[in-house]
Amino acid sequence: MKLGFIILAHQDLHRAGQLAKFLANNDCPVCLHIDQNTSEKEMDGLKSSVNNTENIVFSKREKCGWGQFSIVQATLNAAEVLLENHPDLTNVFLASGSCLPARPLKQLTAFLERHPKIDFIESVSVEDGKW
Repeated sequence: MKLGFIILAHQDLHRAGQLAKFLANNDCPVCLHIDQNTSEKEMDGLKSSVNNTENIVFSKREKCGWGQFSIVQATLNAAEVLLENHPDLTNVFLASGSCLPARPLKQLTAFLERHPKIDFIESVSVEDGKW
C-alpha cells in the first residue's frame, strides 16, 4: 500500500507547506496545487520552504473559483503530476491547504489496507436527498 496526497491551497501557504513536509517526510508523496489567484511572492515563499524536501512536487496552477470546474481541473492537474512521479501509488488522498490529519498516518494506511476496493468519496443524489 502506497499513499500519496494532493493538497489544493490558496491561502496560509506556510500551513500547506508544513503539512506537505510532514507527509513527504513520512513517505507520502505530495503534489501541491496553489491557486493562481495567490501572489507570486507567497508562491515563492512556499517553494523555498519545501525546496529541500523530497517527494513534493507542484502542478500547473489554475485560477480557481468556488464551486467551479476550475477546482476539478486543478485536482486533475495535480493527480497527473503526482501519478507521473509516483506510479506505484495505490491510494491518493485529496486535501485542502487547511486540512490536518486527525489520526496518525499509520492508522489511515492500516484502514485503507483493510478496505482495498472501496472509494471513499462522499456523494449524494440530488433527487434522493437534501445535501
